[in-house]
Amino acid sequence: MVEFEYIWSRGAHGVHIHGQFDALVGSEREIWIGDDGSGLIREGRGPTEFFTEEGRARWEAAGRPPLDHDPSVDLFAPGCLSGIRARHAQLAADQAGLHAMFVDHPRPLREVERLLGETTADGEFCRAVYNIASQLTSVEVVLELADQLGRVGTGLVGVVGVRQVELVFAADCTELLGYTPWPCRLSSPQPARPFRGARS
Repeated sequence: MVEFEYIWSRGAHGVHIHGQFDALVGSEREIWIGDDGSGLIREGRGPTEFFTEEGRARWEAAGRPPLDHDPSVDLFAPGCLSGIRARHAQLAADQAGLHAMFVDHPRPLREVERLLGETTADGEFCRAVYNIASQLTSVEVVLELADQLGRVGTGLVGVVGVRQVELVFAADCTELLGYTPWPCRLSSPQPARPFRGARS
């Protein structure tokens, strides 16, 4: 009998259409991953929030065009979703390689999110990734940040181009709680601020 892991995440993305209106469109994902690499991914809509009332009014005047995609369900045959587990196992056995992967990466915090986001990574592996990332000169440790659900943890913050990337880890660093790429650089991180666009 196949056993499944279940992962739930909430996210959001910004919508900007030719200066007419701006909105933050929410989404939710549910993922089931079997120990044989089979699985299912179900995506649904989340709430939509406009940055300004003027933007909402322009959207309504335009006939309320759709801002998000329709809900979807994708099925995966055995072996199709086993890649991340194999990668975790390989990197956990090669600490030097794990360290080099982040030191040499131009966007290390993005790589952390790709490695730990929407998966059930082993707690010790997650802590090892945090310890390496927190020592990078391009990364700032923030003692208190909150994810989209209000869970407060330890933050890692870095700037890539015109975006400030923020990750929130559980207090013991054994789980990645949230990830947010802010569209502009902020002067300094603000403790315990709820995330928008985080994967939780």
